[in-house]
Amino acid sequence: MYRLFIDIPLPLTQEDAISTGRMIVQMIEQQHAALRSMDVEQVNYRLGHDEDRQNRNYFVINDMGHASTKKSKISLDKHEEDAILD
Repeated sequence: MYRLFIDIPLPLTQEDAISTGRMIVQMIEQQHAALRSMDVEQVNYRLGHDEDRQNRNYFVINDMGHASTKKSKISLDKHEEDAILD
């Protein structure tokens, strides 16, 4: 399976990068129908930092201020789309 990797540099503070990153993710989410028409079922993403070798996801930060190592996901499951449209 091929995967599309897109790298968008965000030369901002962590707080601003999270905010801008969330806006970009929302733009992708708004293309739900178009992505489904191309048989895309899921989009995995994370907000990383160049100096972080652990591949952390700064979109998910725990109570102690540590970033998760798990990717965030947008599910484009057709059944979920039908449920949303009802």
